[in-house]
Amino acid sequence: MKIKFKQWECIAALGYYNNGRKAITIYDEQTTEPVATATVNLPLSDCKDDEIFVKNYSENEGMTDALIEYGFIKKESTGSDRSGFEIIFKYKLTEKMMELFEALKQELEGKNNE
Repeated sequence: MKIKFKQWECIAALGYYNNGRKAITIYDEQTTEPVATATVNLPLSDCKDDEIFVKNYSENEGMTDALIEYGFIKKESTGSDRSGFEIIFKYKLTEKMMELFEALKQELEGKNNE
């Protein structure tokens, strides 16, 4: 999926953290260099299967707006938790993103069964 973040035209890569939670990393569309990790893994925090914690601080300021604008997450936060000095907000993924994550999960499970 394409996404514009700050001055970069990007491609989003979906993945999973080691604990099975969903992750989104964005890469520059032209150079394929990493631009930002859009998500935060808070393993001790409550997070439903259709939710992600968004890194929207420091160099990632503006990430939430970009993810909403490009249809990754729904507009309203579903909660928050603290990580160090930062409050990290949690958002529901859109239905389209849930479908993409499910397709990725099935693809990964297929590779593991080979």
